[in-house]
This record gives sequence, C-alpha cells and structure tokens, in this order.
Amino acid sequence: EQIAAENQKALEIAVKRAQVLMFEGKYEECAGTLEEASRNYGTNAALCELLAYSYIQTSRTAEIGRASCRERV
Repeated sequence: EQIAAENQKALEIAVKRAQVLMFEGKYEECAGTLEEASRNYGTNAALCELLAYSYIQTSRTAEIGRASCRERV
C-alpha cells in the first residue's frame, strides 16, 4: 500500500513536470517524461491526455494508438 501511494505521488509529480514542459513548448521532452513515468509508475487519465497531445504536437500521431494508456485506462 505504501509503495502504491509512493508510485501515485511520483506519477503526479511527473505529470506536473510534463505540464510545465508543455507550457514551455517542449513537446518532445514532455512526451519522454510521460513515457518514462508510464513505464515506471503506471498511468492515469491526465498522463494519457498529455501524452496524446504531445504526440499530436510532435506529429507522432501514429503512436497514439500504440500508447500504453490505451490498455491501462
């Protein structure tokens, strides 16, 4: 239970970091941050939404259908 809570907190921090990167227009870095967070901590709706948007902004739309979010959310 403690590990799950720590993973959830780490996921939330990664999403906030990605939001800042997105605000700065750093979509590739944002996608990388979210992909790593997804691998390490799982996903949530906010992560999936930001990841899809960052893929769109970087013309990586083909990856949206393969994103791990599709299976997890």
